[in-house]
Amino acid sequence: MSDKHLRQVISYGANEGVDYAVLTNGREVHLHRILFDKPIDSKLIFKVDISSKETIKEAVEKLQFLHRDAVTKKSLDRLWNRFIALEIYTIAGILFDNSIINIIRRALKRKFKNKFEREEIKDSLSRVICLEMDMGKVHPTTRSKKHKKHKIIPKQGSAKSSSVQLPMTPTSLN
Repeated sequence: MSDKHLRQVISYGANEGVDYAVLTNGREVHLHRILFDKPIDSKLIFKVDISSKETIKEAVEKLQFLHRDAVTKKSLDRLWNRFIALEIYTIAGILFDNSIINIIRRALKRKFKNKFEREEIKDSLSRVICLEMDMGKVHPTTRSKKHKKHKIIPKQGSAKSSSVQLPMTPTSLN
């Protein structure tokens, strides 16, 4: 399938006001979301090869979204929302949010007993995002045992452990 075919199906879909377009050559099936921007554009949601025995399970899982019931029950819209949510720009936007940067600052300060500026953390985070890493070497930071919060149980007879009697009110069974 060529860019020419994609432009043609996107053009047809945009002229008809259709949100999704399917492009196939008999072996591969592509599902695109038509984006009504200027100029009209599209995003590839998935591409499956139905001629390959190795990927047939993945193909079946994805092709179910092309069924009439999936369209009427808004499954395509949920698939699109998942696609957008997991896109790199969405995740990067969340990671660079000030609240996340503050969490990282506090974790670094706690672990390394040092203060870090927001820009330093953003620069480091940019390097992390751009690198392909061996995820086996990534270890989540956990709180040490001395920072673990313990539930305080009041002693018997203390003011905190005294019970309060609430007045009983009759309930009607209507």
